[in-house]
Amino acid sequence: MNLYNTMIILGLLVAGTPVLAEESAGQSEKPYVAPEIPEGAITKYPSIKYGSTGNKSGMFIGLGLGFGQVQSPEPGSTPGLTTKFSIEPGFAMARGSWDRVEASLQIYSGTMNISNKDSQGGDSTFSIGLGAMARVGIGYSLGESLFGVWRLGVGPALAKGKFKSNGVSATQDNLMGIMYQAGFDLLMPMSETVDVVGGLSWGQIQFNVSEVESANKTVDFDQNYVLNIPQLELGLRIKL
Repeated sequence: MNLYNTMIILGLLVAGTPVLAEESAGQSEKPYVAPEIPEGAITKYPSIKYGSTGNKSGMFIGLGLGFGQVQSPEPGSTPGLTTKFSIEPGFAMARGSWDRVEASLQIYSGTMNISNKDSQGGDSTFSIGLGAMARVGIGYSLGESLFGVWRLGVGPALAKGKFKSNGVSATQDNLMGIMYQAGFDLLMPMSETVDVVGGLSWGQIQFNVSEVESANKTVDFDQNYVLNIPQLELGLRIKL
């Protein structure tokens, strides 16, 4: 009886195998249908931009305004105000998308006021008619739009001085000083050809005033002025 049942089961399995094979073949022949994309789904992502898109080599001309304080290291000195107007042709050389090197010549004029003790020159005003600083800078990208530049500069300045000490006024029209300056600027593009510039700088200028003119006479003055100038600088840069 057991042998008989076993043979019946084997026969049924053999008979059903073609049917199962046909069903499997029919199922595999059905085409694949991709799932529908929901409305509003994001299918493309923006490409990532590295460095600064405005970091390109080329000539530029800067127009600037600076204002800040004038400080003397002399004891008892009272800080005064300074203003500066400048034009600055230069060249920027890109070194990849992240950094650049700049060289420029800043031509400027301005005024500086300082108040010392009478024995140290008294109240003094220096009017710079023409100053020139050779400047170099190293810049780094701070994002797609912003660029930061560290600068160093040095150069001569021609000035006129007005002095009032012990109630006596005097002038000197032929002064020459040397300006040293270090600073940091932020550059933000307004367009492909114009950048807005803002930054901070610290400078120092020295004037040695040996003689002055007072009451149509030349008199000995013998004062050495060392002036420290922290200031804010704003301007525009036009890329050529």
